[in-house]
This record gives sequence, C-alpha cells and structure tokens, in this order.
Amino acid sequence: MAPFPSRSPSPDTLGALPDLDELAPAKPQGGSAWPWPPALANGDAAHGVNGSSGSNGHSPATALPPFRAGCPPLIAGGGVFGAGKYAADSWIFGREPFDVIRLAFAYGIRCLDTSAYYYPSEVILGRILRVLAPEFPRASYYLSSKCGRFGPEPADFDYRPQRIRECVATSLRRLGTDYLDVVLLHDVEFVVDPVGASNDAGFGARDALSSDAVRASLGLAPSDWGVSHGKGDDACIAALAELFALKDAGVVRNVGISGYPLPVLLRISRLAFARLGRPLDALLSYSNHVLHCDLLPAYVPLFAAPPPAELALKGEWTAPFVMNGGPFSMGLLTSARPAWHPASPALQSACNEASTALEARGKAMAATALRYGIKTPPAGERMPTMVGMASVQHVHAAVQAWRSLQERHDELERDEQAVLQVMRERQVMDLCWSSP
Repeated sequence: MAPFPSRSPSPDTLGALPDLDELAPAKPQGGSAWPWPPALANGDAAHGVNGSSGSNGHSPATALPPFRAGCPPLIAGGGVFGAGKYAADSWIFGREPFDVIRLAFAYGIRCLDTSAYYYPSEVILGRILRVLAPEFPRASYYLSSKCGRFGPEPADFDYRPQRIRECVATSLRRLGTDYLDVVLLHDVEFVVDPVGASNDAGFGARDALSSDAVRASLGLAPSDWGVSHGKGDDACIAALAELFALKDAGVVRNVGISGYPLPVLLRISRLAFARLGRPLDALLSYSNHVLHCDLLPAYVPLFAAPPPAELALKGEWTAPFVMNGGPFSMGLLTSARPAWHPASPALQSACNEASTALEARGKAMAATALRYGIKTPPAGERMPTMVGMASVQHVHAAVQAWRSLQERHDELERDEQAVLQVMRERQVMDLCWSSP
C-alpha cells in the first residue's frame, strides 16, 4: 500500500458524485440481519440524533446506543478501499463501493472501519456517506478510524501528539463528520519497544497463556503494569494521551489501539492505564480468531483483568471492548493469497493442504474461514468482527455466514474441524508470524 499523501485527490480525479436514485437499490436478502437500531442497555445514554425518517425505513430520530453497546456483530472493513492492497483501483474509484456500503447499511452492518493508512479509503467512504446521507444520516451508523501509520515501512509511523491531532482532523474532513466513534492507534507493535520475543514468530503468544515465566519474559508479570521499556512505549502513551484529550473535547468517543501480536496489545493496554489512569475503550487484533490461530478469545479475560491493588486508585477500571479483524487472515485463507503474506512456509503449506481437502468435499476455504472467523467465542464474550467486503456478493455472503451460526449446521462444523485437524497435525495451530 502506498504512503499516505498529505493532500486529498482533486474532485476531477474522482469524478462527479452520483445521485442517490442513480445507485442500485439495496436488496437485503431476508431483511435486516439483526434488530436495528439495537436496544439501549440499562443505564446507557443515547447519542443525540437529528433528522427525519429515511426511505429505508430506519428512523434517524431513534437514538443509537454508545458504541460498546450498539456495535453490530459485523463491521465493514475499509481496507478494501485502499489502493494497492486488495482491490483494483478501477473498482475502488468506481460505482460498486456505493452499492456495497448501501447494502451493508440496509442489512444493519452500521459500522465502518477505516484508517489514514488505507488511503484513499477515508476519501472514498466520505464520498459514499455524503451520497447516502438522505437515507442514512450520520447518527445512524458508527465510524471507526486509525491514526499514526502513514505507509508500509516502520519509518512511516508518526505518533507525535501534534501529528495524531492532525491525522484525526484530516480523517474528520475526509469522512465528512465532526466526530468519530472510535479512533485507534494503528499497529502499535511497530512503535513500542519489543520486550523479549513479543514480536517474534513462534508460539510465544500461545505459551504465555499457561506459563508465568513466558509472561514475565514478555513484560506481562503483575509487577510490569506501569513499566515503560523505552522511547517507543513513551511515544505510544503520549499519542494515547492526545487521543484522550480529543475524547474530552468530544471529537473522539472511544480511544484504543490496534495491532497483531497479542502480548504487545495486552502489555500496552496495561501500561496505558498505569500511566494515564484511564483504561482503553477499545482494542482490535487481527488474524488471531481464525482457522489457523484462535488465541484472541483466550486473551479476552486477560484484557479484562483489573489492575493490581496498588494501581486501583489510578482511576476507574473497565475492560476494553475487544474487536476481531481479518477472518481471512489477510488473504491467507483464500484462493487469492497475496505474495507479501508474512506467514511461514509451513503455515502456508498447511493452508494449501486444508484448502485441497475442502475442495474435495465441494467446499471453499474462504467460506469456511469467514464462518469460523465471525463466531462468538465459546465463553460468550461479545466480539464483533471486521470483514472486508469488495462486492455486493461479499456483503450477502457475510450476512449468510452470520445467519448460519444462529442454528446448528453439522456439515459446516465438520468443514471447520477438517481444517483445524490439518493445522494441528502439521503443528502450526496458533503459530504466529513476526510483526514487524
């Protein structure tokens, strides 16, 4: 993906906006995927909403719950609108992205995730939301973006507070809004200081679940909550402090971090509370609740665990809202695996073997991966999943997969178990790649 440019493309480059009535009608199969708008939980304060009923039947006058209470089970991932990543530029700048988001909203997938790094995703989404505004006003959906990463290389990260503030302001302008429901520091493992083997390939994230010694080696001992390991950690905390200042100003409603290595995310979530006296509101990890690695559900209780007694007076503790990303594991679990994928040869070989086994059963790896990746963890923690949808067919497929989880499907379960068996037999289950 190309580095983030400092200026938005000109309207001449993007072309004229279509009128709403020029778009293909949104035709959700079987209606909304879940009740919308979600009911307010007891004690939750609603967000204010202005406007009149839209033509889709949703009443904008109905208040949305706060993000944690109202986030739908599926989130539309904006990485598909990033140049040079997953979709061709001709598609990104074409008409179908308007149809994709309109259909997703009609199904009730009323949360969009994007990032400055996914350029021109924010620009494309802003154009789409402007066209859809008569039908879906701003207060009828949630917007989440990420900041601090501006290109593919480690040198493209900038967590300086002023740059974070500028990045959020640019996101607001490009998305056409005056607030964001969620802002995450993007891929914190590229900025914070590595501790032990926290960023390395291997089974460290898995072994940390059962070994005090491994946890200590990764900076996850109980005494490590407030320990900064260097300038990278300090830069991350300063960036989070800036985001919390923007939250206090009403520009950002939820602050959090994103990244791949779970030990790193756990350590920084603890450090943030110890240093700032404020728990993170949200947290996103990817490729960790998938057919080849299912560590994220096991880490959810660790993210929720309260601080040691000596830190209890720092502030009120609440567990971060954990989100799952990448059910296709950045294309690893599809037939279109990118050449740049960081998975080890052994893991890629196991995925090829599992895919062949599924094909012999008349099944596809991508469909099996999608269903598994959006499952609610066995313990029942609510954990929404971000799904990239690069066509209206992808939107229908995501909803179909979610609906299939609402009842027993023995054959689909057997498909998943066939893949998991290959991963275990090849001894690559829960094997992580290095990042960065």
